[in-house]
Parts: sequence; C-alpha cells; structure tokens
Amino acid sequence: MEKEQLSALEKVKGIEKIVTRGNIDFLCGDNMAFLRWCKEEMLMGYFHLGIVDPPYGISVGDMKLGATKDSKPRDYEMGKWDNEVPSLEYWYLLSYVCRDLIVWGGNYFTDTNSNIYEIVYADGTKLYLQDIRKINKEGIVEANFSKGMSAGRCYYIWDKKNNGMSFADCEIATTTLDKSARIIPKSRSLNKTEGDKRHPTHKPAYLYEYLYLENLLRGKKILDTHGGSFSHAQAAFREGGKLTIMDREESYFKSGLEAFDNKAVAPTLAF
Repeated sequence: MEKEQLSALEKVKGIEKIVTRGNIDFLCGDNMAFLRWCKEEMLMGYFHLGIVDPPYGISVGDMKLGATKDSKPRDYEMGKWDNEVPSLEYWYLLSYVCRDLIVWGGNYFTDTNSNIYEIVYADGTKLYLQDIRKINKEGIVEANFSKGMSAGRCYYIWDKKNNGMSFADCEIATTTLDKSARIIPKSRSLNKTEGDKRHPTHKPAYLYEYLYLENLLRGKKILDTHGGSFSHAQAAFREGGKLTIMDREESYFKSGLEAFDNKAVAPTLAF
C-alpha cells in the first residue's frame, strides 16, 4: 500500500504492527479492523485480487493432522482460530475491497456464496444477513443488497498426493475468475527452501507461485487476510506481486516474518 495509507493505518485500533519488506506489507492485527478501515476510506476494488485461506470452522487446533511417533515436535501454536468461519460482514467487505477472489477451502463456504444484505438501523448499527426476512424490520433506514463471494468458472484443485492418508486428497480454491479450472498436482510436503512448518494449515509457497504465474499477477495489488505461515509472502516477493498480508496472532506473524527474511529469495516452483 502507499506510504500515506500505511501511516493512517498505523493509527487504527486493532492494527498492532506494520512491517514492509520490498513489495510486501506485513500486518499484525485484526483483519476486520483492516477491512472496515478500507470501507471507511472508500477503497472499493483497491486490490486486484484477494487470495485468502480463511478458517474452515472444523477446529483444526484439536486435530493431529497426520502426526506420527516419528514426526518432529510442533513448536508452533495450534490455537482456536479455526473454530468458526468468517462472518458475512467479512465476505461483504472482502468483496468490496477486492475485484476478484481466490478462496482456499471454498467448498466450506457454500452458505456465503449467495445474497448478502447490509441492514442499517437508525442508530447507525449494521447487520449483514443472507435472509432479510429473518430480522425485525422496525428501525431500519436502509437495506442494501450485495453479493457475497459468487463463484466463477475457475476452480483450483490442489491434488496433495496423499497416498491413501486419512485426510482429504485435495483442496479446492473457489474463485470469481472467468477462466478454465485447473488441477495442481503437487505433494503437500514442504521442500527445504520453505523452512520448518509454522502453522497447522501451512500451505507450500509453490501453490501461491503457481497462482501468480497463472494469473499474471506481477505488479498487481494482492490482499491476504489470513497469512498463517506467510508462505504466500515468499511467493509474492519472488513473483513481484504487491502483497498486503496479515494475521492477528503475534506468534504466526513473528515466525512468518522471520521465515520470509531467511527464505524469500530461494525459488520453490518446480513441476
């Protein structure tokens, strides 16, 4: 983002820290505080693309995630961040600030792929609902119809090469893009350029590099509201995307920034 915008953002309650590395802005803080600020600043369509991996609401923090007696000890937080999916307000604001979206785990958010209503009451409070009939209509001064994340033709299917393991063989990214669907056949294993696993749902940087190359994102403004391992930042740096990436958990922010400083220059994409 521009220096003036980052300077203003530093004063927003809920944004704890901002660090810039070349073409990447790292934010530690509440993504809803950031998105609401974007709305207040009228940054409609400011980002060319949002590439996000939100919580799926399946309580990943309580899972073993394929660990065996031979697995390395986990020195990262599992946390409770995955207990609930993002709110309708999140989808409304994300669609407001991003022209297009790529959402990992999009199959978990089918309930949000429909109409969203912004309900404004006389006292200024707002609600974001799918079904306007479910609310008490007294005191409403306006009801603005909006779209949530409507799916385009393109889906990205990551074939993780699980070889019969118990969890899902693939992960689906739902998009708003009007282009052909693609399968990405690549093992979920991290290669040595990635560094150690830093997050329960750590996605390899090559997935993001693939998306950057497939969608010609060099020089484009990209938003990631759920940075997690921050492997996305490594890919954006190598492929020249102007990325704003954030996470509210300080431990993920710290480990992700450290990994970026140590690993960002090394190439990872190899098919």
